[in-house]
Amino acid sequence: MSASCDSLSGSTSQYAARLVGQFMSTLVDDHAANVARMGTSVTSAAETLVVQDSAVKADLDKAWSGH
Repeated sequence: MSASCDSLSGSTSQYAARLVGQFMSTLVDDHAANVARMGTSVTSAAETLVVQDSAVKADLDKAWSGH
C-alpha cells in the first residue's frame, strides 16, 4: 500500500499513500500481536485443563439423552 503511488514521485498522492500504508501497518501489527496473545492464553489454559471422565460422560449423556 505504501508504494502504490511511487510512480508519482513527490506528489501528494505518493505522500498520502505512504501515510495510509504506515497507518494500516500499525493496525495490522497490533491486530497480529493481539491474536498471538490470545493464542498464548488459550494454549496456557488448555495445558492446565483437567477433566474427569465422569464429567465428560455426564455431558455426553445430556447431549444424547435419547440414545
